Amino acid sequence: MDVSEEAGWATGVYAGVGGKIVIGERDKSVVTIRTKDTGVVEGSLSFGLWVDGKENLGGVMEVKGKSVTIHAESEGQTDVRAIHVATNTLKPSQRSSLLIDADTVSITADGEGARAIVAMSTGVVEVKGRATIAADNAIVARGDAKVLVNAEGKYSTVINGNVNFSYDAPTSKTPVDATVVLNLVGPESSWTGNTVVSWRGTPTSEDEYLSVTGMKLGLSKGAAWTPVETAKDSTTVTLGQKYTALNLLENNDGVINITNSAIDVTVEKMTGTGGTVNLAADLTAEDGSQTGTITIAEAAENSKIDVKLKDAKMERNLTSDDLTAEEAKSLMAA
Repeated sequence: MDVSEEAGWATGVYAGVGGKIVIGERDKSVVTIRTKDTGVVEGSLSFGLWVDGKENLGGVMEVKGKSVTIHAESEGQTDVRAIHVATNTLKPSQRSSLLIDADTVSITADGEGARAIVAMSTGVVEVKGRATIAADNAIVARGDAKVLVNAEGKYSTVINGNVNFSYDAPTSKTPVDATVVLNLVGPESSWTGNTVVSWRGTPTSEDEYLSVTGMKLGLSKGAAWTPVETAKDSTTVTLGQKYTALNLLENNDGVINITNSAIDVTVEKMTGTGGTVNLAADLTAEDGSQTGTITIAEAAENSKIDVKLKDAKMERNLTSDDLTAEEAKSLMAA
């Protein structure tokens, strides 16, 4: 299915209040939904799948098949979301929900600020299958929503883009906290991105409205996380974004790549057996600017980290030919 709209609402499939839509059969169907808005009208949008709710009652959608591809894009100043799920209330009798279940899943959105998966106001999105998720904002969530990607750990997963917990005063005013579970399994699995909070309008209480407690990342069997640099805006501005810590890392032989000195990430709690941190070191830079930083605030008793110093291009391990033992110790403690 291809939907192109010159100026308006380019929507692939819409499930409204209390409605239920089932698309495809598991192991049989090939489902492709693409939307494109080509206009420049203010308020236009391009949504691949849209599950809506109102007055405590959400819609339900299930998309199943051998393969499922959802893609959204635009040529103008359009709100681009491959998936949008929201119940539009914090106390629903039935949450709006979307299940995607297929051997292979592709969820992508093109354009500046585009979003692959959006779950708001108690909406629920669950993705099962070998998934690729890519957009500037791979996942956007707030308001007690839930996004579960490979929660059972059966598939490989590739994610490119940030997880954005987003506050919006004009349309919502709900706190950003939500449950996001990304479970990356195997060496073919990776996440290139970071965790951020964003806001439009000034929240009355930063602690209440911009605090995140529900972000969980699983890394196992060689799966890799490569954090990226994020904005560092002050919450005194009315439109901004800043880094927020990863709440829980379940690490069982996972890999974390700290690629440059601009990366500074915090893991509030790590469980599992532990894994490896690859730490890029630019030996030509000034002291204090040679490596990035990862801080693990709390770790389970048997959870260990093996730090490997890499060259600035992350191509090889540094050896005694490159630096002394004292220099290596200093870099890893930075």
